[in-house]
Amino acid sequence: MKPSSRCFVGAFAFLLLGAAATASAQTRDPVNPLDPNPLKAPIWPFASTSPWNMPIGSGAQYVPINLAVPNDPGTPPSVPATNWAPVPGIHDEYIVLTPGEQLTDIVRNNVGWSGGDRCATNNPGDLLVRVPMPMNYVVPNSGGDNSAAFLMPDSRTIIQAQPFTRCTPGGPGTSIISFNYVDVYGDGRWGSHGGSQLSAIGGSIHLGELRPGKPVRHAVSISFDSTVVLAPCHTPTDGSACFRWPAYSADAGAAMDYGIANTHPVAGMKMGALLAIPTSTNINSLGLETVPGQMLAWTLQNYGAYIVDSTGGPSVNIDADIGPNAAFSGSKREEFFNDFGMPFEERVNDGDGTHGNPPFGYGWTRDVQKLIQALYLVDNNGPNSIGGGGTPLQPLAPPLAKLRVENDSPAIVGNPDPAWVLRGTETAAFSDGTAHKANTPTTATFNFTGTALSWIGLKCNTCGTANVSIDGGAATPVNTAGPAALGSQGLTSGVVYTTPALLAGSHTIVITVPGGAEIFIDALDVTP
Repeated sequence: MKPSSRCFVGAFAFLLLGAAATASAQTRDPVNPLDPNPLKAPIWPFASTSPWNMPIGSGAQYVPINLAVPNDPGTPPSVPATNWAPVPGIHDEYIVLTPGEQLTDIVRNNVGWSGGDRCATNNPGDLLVRVPMPMNYVVPNSGGDNSAAFLMPDSRTIIQAQPFTRCTPGGPGTSIISFNYVDVYGDGRWGSHGGSQLSAIGGSIHLGELRPGKPVRHAVSISFDSTVVLAPCHTPTDGSACFRWPAYSADAGAAMDYGIANTHPVAGMKMGALLAIPTSTNINSLGLETVPGQMLAWTLQNYGAYIVDSTGGPSVNIDADIGPNAAFSGSKREEFFNDFGMPFEERVNDGDGTHGNPPFGYGWTRDVQKLIQALYLVDNNGPNSIGGGGTPLQPLAPPLAKLRVENDSPAIVGNPDPAWVLRGTETAAFSDGTAHKANTPTTATFNFTGTALSWIGLKCNTCGTANVSIDGGAATPVNTAGPAALGSQGLTSGVVYTTPALLAGSHTIVITVPGGAEIFIDALDVTP
C-alpha cells in the first residue's frame, strides 16, 4: 500500500492481458470447479501471458535437436536401446479442484522415491498443509512422481505437493514437500515438478482437452531421459547452468547426470527448454495416422512443450490430469480410451502389433514417435520473448474472469498508510506470500471498474471486525474472527467479503479498521 499513488483496474487489466481482450468477447473462469461436468468446460488456468498459455511467436528461433525415439539408433540414442520404452508414457497429475470439500491434512512422509511405504506418516504432528479434497479420494502407494495440485477455499489459490499419496478414505495425505501458493490468475510457473519446480497443472492435458474437436490450446509438459536428451551442464555448486527460464531449478545431481550419454548435445537443451514443431514444417506431411496425433501436432506447432522433469530411463512422458477420483476413474487415460479406442500410454512396440494389439498396432504411438523427431528447440524463449516473441501464431487466451490486485499495489491507498504493516509466510499462506495488517484506526481505499469485488483477507483468533463501504454507502460490518492462531500450520487467506452485484462502471471500496483487533488485506479480486 502507498498513500499517494492511485490507479484504476482498467489500466491494470490492459497491461496484464494486452491483446487478449481482442481474442474473444468472452471471459474465462480458469478452474470452473463448480461445473459438475468438466467435459463441457475444460479448465484453463493462468494469465493470457503465462508461459503455459502464450503461443509460439513469429520471432521464434528454431534450433535442430535431432531427437530420436528411445529404440532408435539415432541422435541421441536410447540407453539402453529398447522397444519397451513408453512413448508416450503418461505422467499422472493429481489435480483436485474441490474448494468446498473439508480441509484435509497432508503430513510429511520422507520415503520419496526410495521404494518404501508412502502411506505411513513420520509424525502425525508433522503437518505440511491442509487442503480441501473429497472424503473418498484415494491415491495408492506407488513409486510415481505423483505431482498434485489442490484448489483452496478461495477458488483462486493452488497449493501443490509431491509425491502425494492418500491411502485411506478420510485419512490424511502424505508428501515429502509442499510448495508455495500459486494464484490461478497469475503466471502459473511455480509448482511441484521436482526436476524444474514448474507447475503440476499449467502444462497438463486436462479432462475435456485432446478430444474430437477440442484441441489443447496451451503448451504441454513433457519429460525425457535427461542423460541422453539434455546437454551436459557441469557446474561447481548450484546447478544454475542446468536449467533455463521458465524453470526454477534442475534435478539434484544434474551437473553430474545431464547429458552424460548425449553424443551430440545442443547447448540450449536444459531443464525448462521449450520445444516446438517449426512453422516451416507442414504437419500434414508428417504421415500422421490418428486424430489425436494430428491434434497434438497442431498444439506442438502453435504452443510447444516445456521440459519439466526427467523420466529416469528411456521414455517420453506427457503430463495428464487424473482428476479427483480413485484409480483411473475420471482420468485422462479413461477419457482418451473412450474417445479413440486405444490407450493413451503405449510402448514403442505397441506400434507393430506384437502385444496382441490390432494387426498393425496402434497408430498413436507411431504418431508420437514422428512428432518427437519433428521437434526443435525454441532457443530465444524467455521472460521478455515468451514463445520466441513476435506475433503469436494463435490469438491469446480470453481474458480472465477476475483481476487480482495484490496488497502491495499502489492502487490500494492507506490512510494513515503506516498503520498497515507488511506480514509474510511467518503469519499465514498468502496469495503472493505477503499481506498487510492493521490493528490501529486506519482505512484502505480502492477504486475499481467492474461489477463485483471480493476482499481476500484472513480469519484468526486475534482478528476482528472491519467496516466496508461501497461508493460512500452505509457501512457493512465484516467479522474476520476465526479459531486459528497466527503462524499456525495450514492457516491460509480466503474470501472474507464479496460485494453485492454492482452496475458496470467505476466504484470505490473503503475498508475501515476501528482498532483493537487485527485486520488483514491479502488481495482484492475484481470481476469485470
